[in-house]
Amino acid sequence: MKSKTAIISVLTFFFTNHSVKSQGTYTGTGSVTQGLATTTATNLFPGCAGGRITAVGTINSTDGKAWVVPAETNFTSATRLPDLYNQCSGVMPANIGAVNLNSLPVKVIDNAGDTITAYIFGDNYFELYINGVLVGVDPVPYTPFNSCVVKFKVSRPYTIAVKLVDWEENMGVGTENNNGNLYHAGDGGFIAQFSDGTVTDDSWKAQTFYIAPIQNLSTVVELPDSTRSSATASTSPSCNGACYGIHYTVPSTWNTAAFNDQAWPHATTYTAATVGVNFPAYTNFSGVWNNAKFIWSSNLILDNLVLIRKTVGSVVLPLSIISVNASLMGNGVQIKWTTANEINIRHFIIERSVSGNNWESIFQINATNTNVLHEYSITDNSPVNGISYYRLKSIEEDGKISYSAVQVIRLNNSKSQVNIFPNPSHNEFSFQLSNMIQASDIQQINIFSNTGQLVLSVNGFQQKVSTSKFAKGMYTVIIKTTNNTITQKLMIE
Repeated sequence: MKSKTAIISVLTFFFTNHSVKSQGTYTGTGSVTQGLATTTATNLFPGCAGGRITAVGTINSTDGKAWVVPAETNFTSATRLPDLYNQCSGVMPANIGAVNLNSLPVKVIDNAGDTITAYIFGDNYFELYINGVLVGVDPVPYTPFNSCVVKFKVSRPYTIAVKLVDWEENMGVGTENNNGNLYHAGDGGFIAQFSDGTVTDDSWKAQTFYIAPIQNLSTVVELPDSTRSSATASTSPSCNGACYGIHYTVPSTWNTAAFNDQAWPHATTYTAATVGVNFPAYTNFSGVWNNAKFIWSSNLILDNLVLIRKTVGSVVLPLSIISVNASLMGNGVQIKWTTANEINIRHFIIERSVSGNNWESIFQINATNTNVLHEYSITDNSPVNGISYYRLKSIEEDGKISYSAVQVIRLNNSKSQVNIFPNPSHNEFSFQLSNMIQASDIQQINIFSNTGQLVLSVNGFQQKVSTSKFAKGMYTVIIKTTNNTITQKLMIE
């Protein structure tokens, strides 16, 4: 073993002779790191022939935060899912007919529910949650490639949430040794099929929380549909051990049924050939995934920590409720819902939560019980800073209670620095600056339609904006300042 002094000398030599000049500027909401992480666990999964070393590390970002790479997991403490194929444990059936499904344990989420069987293949590691309950983790975190089969009991509707990790050998820069390339950017991929007909496809939601390796920081941008896009970034960068990584905080309730993933982009589908799955853990059972597709976030190669979600079985509302929506409006939160043919509805209650579990009633409004379309609207003028949740509770005359899907609101204190007035707007609107920001602080103003089209871009500050040529609807206004990025919603009527 080399001495600490020798190791430090080697690292110093490496970075001195392989330094990469900073390229581009990142202006998103993530945290930026550069270079290799400090290894905190040398190998989570020793003892399996042919397996890569599964290390864990920590790295500090430029904003002073500490990050675990490639991800924080429950691998060392949680129940490991049953094997469909796993050469490390000697389970290597030639086909699905050789698998004894009757011997599988059943994870009970709801005693009154149905038993569902799931067939899962993940590249590399995954954790499976149902309604926020950890069913189990992938028994092989890196390689050799394996697959799982699991049974759980649950009632509809239920929410599937999966943490996906593309493991790395070079901690902090998202790369591995591949055929002599010491800094190869590997790829991910996940496919699952459930006995109730649920399959992985582009109806799932997927968001990335760790992107690496990145050579040019300006190639990572945040799109209006919440995609954290690295589409223009090189997948074969030359920065090696000095590449950048971009990290995002994982919401604490991301795996629960209450979490609202409406703002997340849809999953991207990939072919088996693109993922490169020519392993018996997949090919021996390809028939069990005949209706499913491989999914990941928008970048199969550079996105290393991805969370995906799917709610199976829609939330049932009274037939008279057409839609429910909560959105930021100025400094408040506007909740709108539309009904038709109201029958025997007593009143509606708006509930709010800061955790997604404990709810408080903040508004009550009597129902009109009209037989035509009717829109209700209230505004929470004292919203909670940070993330909060809203839902609509309807009370029928016989006491029956129904709930809407949960709406999530993210309120950033920085929004109060810039306000849009009037909002809704007709022909023009103005920006009102607080005493916390100067016009010279504003670098760029971009306005996107609700389809993601850029309809206006202004460099610097412009107090008044004409909207006479804008179509009616909701727009996203993104204001880039010297210190941060402010996002506001604008309604054109």
